[in-house]
Amino acid sequence: MSGAQAMIAEGGFGPVLREARRRAGRTQDEIARSLRVQRATISQWETNRHLPSRENLGRLADILDARDELVGAFDSERTRSVAPPPLPAPAGVPGTSLYDVHRLLGRVLVGELVDDERGHPLGWRRDFNHELPPSAFTSASAVRLLVMLQDPPYVDRHALGRSLLAFHLETGGWGTRTIGLRPEATAVVIDALDRLGADFDTDTALAELGALLGDVLDGRTRAVPTYVVTEALSVTARLRPKLGLAEALARALLESRDTTGSAWPEKRPAVEGAIPEISTAHTARAMTVLAHAIERGLEDPDGTYAAAVTRAQEWLEQHADLVPVRENVASSGQPDLEIRHFTPALVVHALASVPDPSWPLLHEALDRVWQAYNPSLGRWQWPNGDVPVWLQLDALRAVTVAHARLTRVPVVLSGAS
Repeated sequence: MSGAQAMIAEGGFGPVLREARRRAGRTQDEIARSLRVQRATISQWETNRHLPSRENLGRLADILDARDELVGAFDSERTRSVAPPPLPAPAGVPGTSLYDVHRLLGRVLVGELVDDERGHPLGWRRDFNHELPPSAFTSASAVRLLVMLQDPPYVDRHALGRSLLAFHLETGGWGTRTIGLRPEATAVVIDALDRLGADFDTDTALAELGALLGDVLDGRTRAVPTYVVTEALSVTARLRPKLGLAEALARALLESRDTTGSAWPEKRPAVEGAIPEISTAHTARAMTVLAHAIERGLEDPDGTYAAAVTRAQEWLEQHADLVPVRENVASSGQPDLEIRHFTPALVVHALASVPDPSWPLLHEALDRVWQAYNPSLGRWQWPNGDVPVWLQLDALRAVTVAHARLTRVPVVLSGAS
């Protein structure tokens, strides 16, 4: 076994790169300047925190005159059979399984369902700890969570469907409790109604969704947050992947990328000339939705969407920041609508959606997801104690698809995609 082979077997790509750099007499700073990346990026490659993109791998090989060993180590790392063991039990609850997590969260969800005076379900509040009226968006998100659960508790799904239909606005579509009509709320409600088997006209509802996003689809604005377009594309591709709306949404999503064409920014600022920062959360969300849309039949004859998924994956594996972030997604002239992206859950879902993810990054993100889990209460929550419905949805979806991806046990139900 050669020295390079021994290093690959023992530590993967990182030690091979570090040895090649030292043999060439180059510092991390010098390599970083040559590649126009930060020194910390080189350090992350050498410690197996991330792998370089194929493009940077080729440049490294040329700079260090070590093509055979670097490419060999890179390919070995990519194909290494390092699928981690089954998901760990939540901290402090030895023996707890993923099934237990589903079961406990199901109990929490049913316990938070708001009924009317006759005992008919109305829906769910935005946060389990806040006494607010149910809303269409939150209730639809809770329905998505409900249908994802293994062995879900009984809920009158027909009555829930009627309650969601009752939230429909006279102007068409659905909205949030604070600022009314919203395209993402409309998309999520359409998805929930379909999953409930409700009696509604799917095509009419999707037409309403398209009308709400007319300015985006026509290219008249790019100021809509990425997550609005991804929610719309996710639902449209699941229900009608061949519909022109799905293709238009996919094109709009690609056009909203940053100038490198690899990642997606936060909501574009209202200040003229301001440059939005790249968002790990939005990039992960867009990558996941595009990958799933292709699987469901979104036409991609020239591979444009598949290439976008690959570039987003490479960006995430080099630059992902797993810290949850807040974002005001309200449109101009509307009251503030701040959401908090559960970034590690979104990264887990994205990496579990591709054939060859960065296992170290997936592990790290998955660990962050479990850190927010409260095993004694059977739910996820923010450090300040808030327990929003969508946090449960993002978290359970992440751990469920990761479990299926890593253990190859078919535990993902219809709501997890």
